[in-house]
Amino acid sequence: MLKKTPLKRKSTSIKKISDKQKIKNEEKKEQTKIRQLLFLEIWDEREETDSAGNKFVRCFETGKRMSRGFYRENSCCYHHCILKSVRPDLDLIKENVVIILPDVHTLTHTDIDKTPKIKDFTGYLKNKFCNFS
Repeated sequence: MLKKTPLKRKSTSIKKISDKQKIKNEEKKEQTKIRQLLFLEIWDEREETDSAGNKFVRCFETGKRMSRGFYRENSCCYHHCILKSVRPDLDLIKENVVIILPDVHTLTHTDIDKTPKIKDFTGYLKNKFCNFS
């Protein structure tokens, strides 16, 4: 018969977050809230109403209708043409944000050549904002 031995656990402690990191986390959380409010403002500015009174925005790339109730508060419908990681200063610039269907957003990040309107608009913005590529 085999003798049972208790499992040995590694003594790992919970990693402490530095005060500096806590401040960064709070700033990032605040920036996310501001960005979400901006997205809603952009939606409201670009919204259309059909003859039946239905409110929608058209996908920048496909032109398909995106209903207010389903897409407005979905952050994956908002795309920064010039990425935040490349130009953080353009994060909250309305002109840099387009509203697109979630699957188009994924496609844009996977292969921008398959989203020619977004690719062209991104080129236009790159020329407008400091002429970089």
